[in-house]
Amino acid sequence: MKKNKAIITAVSNKFFPSVLNLINSIRANYDENIDIFVYDLGLSYTFRKELEHVKSVYVINMPQFCPHWRSCYTWKTYIFTKPLAMYNLYLDAGCQIGGALDATFAAIQKNGYFVIDQGVSLSDIVPIEYKRLFQINNKFYNESCVDAGVFGFDSSEEVHEVAMCTYDAAVAGLSLGFSKRDAWRNKDKDKNIFVRGCVQFRHDLTLLNIFLRKKIGDLDVSTANNILKIRMNYRRLRYVNDKMTYTRNISVTKWINRLVLNSFIVLRGCSLKLRGKKDVPYMDLK
Repeated sequence: MKKNKAIITAVSNKFFPSVLNLINSIRANYDENIDIFVYDLGLSYTFRKELEHVKSVYVINMPQFCPHWRSCYTWKTYIFTKPLAMYNLYLDAGCQIGGALDATFAAIQKNGYFVIDQGVSLSDIVPIEYKRLFQINNKFYNESCVDAGVFGFDSSEEVHEVAMCTYDAAVAGLSLGFSKRDAWRNKDKDKNIFVRGCVQFRHDLTLLNIFLRKKIGDLDVSTANNILKIRMNYRRLRYVNDKMTYTRNISVTKWINRLVLNSFIVLRGCSLKLRGKKDVPYMDLK
């Protein structure tokens, strides 16, 4: 039986410090016991083991549902099709919670979704060929788009249809590609041949916005008063060293993880200094 509320995120090794910070910020500022589901996007053995033993945190394998599942945030579209509670809040691992989320979950219960303004228009992120393909109403083409890194959803038919259309389009390859200004990002796991005809193609975010507008139309856009997006800015991870509640003694695993992370942070700090930028702080080894 599904629980009433859940918070969902996803993490790779790169964002492990960020997800620790996210979990602790939720515990400190909202709810010590709410279930937090973490999709594993390629965690190391010890990183995953630590998360598996954090109280009320559940690690889920991300299925390799298509050949490009790792590329251009295609994996995120799968998460939106899998509600794990009656009311679900997906947060990117680089988010931080600064207060209660009662209003957020109330919006999900009322509307079936929770969305916040991304700050750019739909026309900036939707290629002209997508506008023709999906017959996007001109009424919405110049509206602000909403953020795919903070997205609340229930399991209602209307919202699930949005999620499934977004997922199907991503699996078909429509999440892939870069606009000309972002051609420098076309590398490594995201490497592909597609050049998208818009100011800034946003992959999962582009597709989610298309289908929210097509299936729902006018959206009740909320404010994210208590949700900060700080990504990998280690100086702003204020909860990363807070004490966690574990279901068993994992002191050795935790110590190994902090040693690995501090080694990474030292290298990152050296890189920043060489570029004339500020260093980043160490993580507590305790």
